[in-house]
Amino acid sequence: MGRAGARLKHTAMSDEPHGPRRSADSIRCSFCGKPRSEVASIVAGPTPAIAICNECVELCAEIIAEQRAPLPPDGPLPPGGLAA
Repeated sequence: MGRAGARLKHTAMSDEPHGPRRSADSIRCSFCGKPRSEVASIVAGPTPAIAICNECVELCAEIIAEQRAPLPPDGPLPPGGLAA
């Protein structure tokens, strides 16, 4: 089991003061709602109620990459806006 799997097992099976105790099989992605059985991997957060699946991580990475895309060749507008 990889580091992420160990983290999931530890978080999901421990007694957390922030919520009820849940098994690793009952954890769902907080973003898409898919259960562990429908995704390749899932990482639990600080409480079992917070988790993200590999599919949502990939989607988030794509969104971030698009936001970091280079500006058009003309570049950004100057601080004062368009020149007269």
